[in-house]
Amino acid sequence: MTEIQTELPAQEEQPKAKHTISELESLYQADEDADKELFAEQRSNLLLYSGDHYNKLKSSFYKRVRDSKSLSEEQKLRLTKNHTQKIVDAYTNHIMSTAPGVGFSPANKSELKDQKAAEMNKGVWDSAKQRLGLDETIQDWAEDFTQIGEVATLLAWDPMAGAFLGYEPGEDGKMVPKFKGDLVPETVYGFNLIMANESTDHRTAPRMTIRKMVPVKKLKKM
Repeated sequence: MTEIQTELPAQEEQPKAKHTISELESLYQADEDADKELFAEQRSNLLLYSGDHYNKLKSSFYKRVRDSKSLSEEQKLRLTKNHTQKIVDAYTNHIMSTAPGVGFSPANKSELKDQKAAEMNKGVWDSAKQRLGLDETIQDWAEDFTQIGEVATLLAWDPMAGAFLGYEPGEDGKMVPKFKGDLVPETVYGFNLIMANESTDHRTAPRMTIRKMVPVKKLKKM
């Protein structure tokens, strides 16, 4: 008789966190400090577009100009029309006039199966565009690019999006709503996208941080 020894599998251990909270805070602070000048420039771009670029300075500045005895009345004339907004809007409209988007074509135009595959993929894309309102989103992307100078989007699966499917038992036994789920594009403004301080390219950065406001209750659940 051969004795076979068996062992029960050890209880699965929770994966250890890569960084402690204090380490994450240090990394975040270092990354944010590296991009402070860029973020300030991006915010200034928005203020310039809206005509509020000199709001903090203009009250005292214009008072000095008005009270100055060394300037003639002609020299005190100032331009009040903001042309920046019109120029930026022209750039945005030019980008949108090229109809940015996604196109589909068969890998082999003479193959019927490739033609059918391209048609199916186009149908899926057209449905997603309508369902997610991508036409309006693309307009927002173009405006972010021309006004801020950078555009970014987080595309993530949201289990609470999509069609409502009914209710199902939750962890505590209570009935909770169930949805089909869907991909949801989330706009990320350039001054809220923080890259690892040791990197110069988003595509190779070891980490990217998105800064945003989150309700405390939701954060605790996460």
